[in-house]
Amino acid sequence: MVENRKLPPAKPKRQRRALHLGFQEYVLEITGWCWSYSLSSDLSRQRIEPYHEFRHLVIKGTMLKPTELRTDQVEVTQLPDRDLDEERRKNHEPI
Repeated sequence: MVENRKLPPAKPKRQRRALHLGFQEYVLEITGWCWSYSLSSDLSRQRIEPYHEFRHLVIKGTMLKPTELRTDQVEVTQLPDRDLDEERRKNHEPI
């Protein structure tokens, strides 16, 4: 037979701090870069377009500012966002 157990009282939830989105500036001395590009047929199940295009940019360098970050080499990879294509951008409103 199943016993009726009392559950302990629920703890009050703590309020979370608001997320602070600030901007940080980084200054790099570029020592090299690589730009890759590929184009293929889009074979995914939920394909929107007949082709799949992939491109990205990799920047390598040394950190000049902020000086608090002590590192010799920095690598930044930038990937495209398909939502920023001209046709799709028309539907976006600034926040």
